Amino acid sequence: MDTDTQPSRLAQLIVDAHNKHDLLGYLDFELNPSDRDAAYLTQQKILRLRGVEAGGWKIGSKSTDGPIQGSPLPRDCLFPSTGTLDRSVYPPVGLELEIAFRFNRDFSPRDEAYSDEEVMAGIGEMAASVEVVSSRFAAWPKIEPLTQLADLLNHGALVVGDFVPYDGSFPFVAPTLTFTVNGESIVPSKVGNPAG
Repeated sequence: MDTDTQPSRLAQLIVDAHNKHDLLGYLDFELNPSDRDAAYLTQQKILRLRGVEAGGWKIGSKSTDGPIQGSPLPRDCLFPSTGTLDRSVYPPVGLELEIAFRFNRDFSPRDEAYSDEEVMAGIGEMAASVEVVSSRFAAWPKIEPLTQLADLLNHGALVVGDFVPYDGSFPFVAPTLTFTVNGESIVPSKVGNPAG
């Protein structure tokens, strides 16, 4: 299959499912991304087909030494903490408590990669947030990892609280938190990010 055709076809299927609030069933094997580049290209095509810009980025890893991967967060999927979401828009749904960061500077493209120190020094604010995890695939979470990456890393929406100045001493690895739904705590027994 043409290296550009696969991302275009997969992106169209994902956007159609998103628009119809429907789930994709069986996916032809040839439509699964062949590598990370194809998955990232699919992400960009999804945003173009939806006619929306990135409002932020989801970045993470499954372990402390695993590969870092990311996805743009469509601007129309970002909501303030006072917002209300329609549950029917997210057929399968999960909730993840996250910390959102906002930079206090631009990172313009350049040949040399930005150092960790430059990136960390550029963080200006942080906020509690809740990600609505939702796939466009009926078999989720049992789908190919690269297909999940292409599907915006299973992103449904992000509800963002009030930003406060960044505090480097905050216990990011082992935070104390409360997370309730309908008055009941849904905090797991083990709290933390797999990437540390």
